[in-house]
Amino acid sequence: MFKKKVTIIMATLLLALLVFPIAFAAEVTFELSTDIAWPEDSVKVSGTADPETWVSIKVIDNDSEIVFFDATKSDADGNYSLTFKVPFVKPGTLTVVAGYKAKVATGKLIVPGALTDIGGHWAEADIIALVEKRAITGYPDQTFKPNNNITRAEFAAVLVKAFQLEAKEGKIFTDTAAHWAKDVIATAAAHGIVDGYSDTIFSPNDNITREQMAVMVTRAANLIDEVQAPIFSDSAKISAWAKDAVAVAANAEIIKGYPDGSFRPQGQATRAEAVTVVVKALK
Repeated sequence: MFKKKVTIIMATLLLALLVFPIAFAAEVTFELSTDIAWPEDSVKVSGTADPETWVSIKVIDNDSEIVFFDATKSDADGNYSLTFKVPFVKPGTLTVVAGYKAKVATGKLIVPGALTDIGGHWAEADIIALVEKRAITGYPDQTFKPNNNITRAEFAAVLVKAFQLEAKEGKIFTDTAAHWAKDVIATAAAHGIVDGYSDTIFSPNDNITREQMAVMVTRAANLIDEVQAPIFSDSAKISAWAKDAVAVAANAEIIKGYPDGSFRPQGQATRAEAVTVVVKALK
């Protein structure tokens, strides 16, 4: 008798599944319009969820306190968006959470503050200028680490933001397809600012060299021209593809050599050097 009841129940459940199929909830996707913002700045949260579903948006500060909460309803296609103003909070990283029930997605939003490690640094003024332009930011611990190296992806991102280049669909390299800087690298490539090492390899996490930086910044500033190349003690070490760009950048005093007369073309640029080069190119 018990087995018969179980069989009937299972058959009923199977019939219910066939007649009323379960609608599996879509995953929540999430995107912020920027990854850095100051208090009172507007930030847009957008993504997809189940159609016509209320999606809550929470902003949580460094002390795990909710500093903003609202909700928006997705449309018939499951698209949602909501714009909020960054509240007055202490500098650091805010966590932005979007979702409903057990479906959530999160993102990080940096709120810059006074940088603690640039006071008295030779590039202090240029660092502040580029941070205020929102082309580069410090780290969540309120440091800038000016003497750290900067990668090819990071420098491409700085140029795209500093020169306010229009987003374009450009080259997607094999090693940038899943990289955080995929879109800015594609935009930089579409504007003719960056090249890969090959048709498939960009090496976004390689530290940028001084000669690579010269090529990219002169292209971004549209400064390519025929000029007399300055003489550095190691001019012979400058790659053929970078000679013209180094000459233009050096003559325009965008990038300089070292006191010993060298240029060190394959030397890795620091964050401070990169900032200074970009600020000078913007003038």
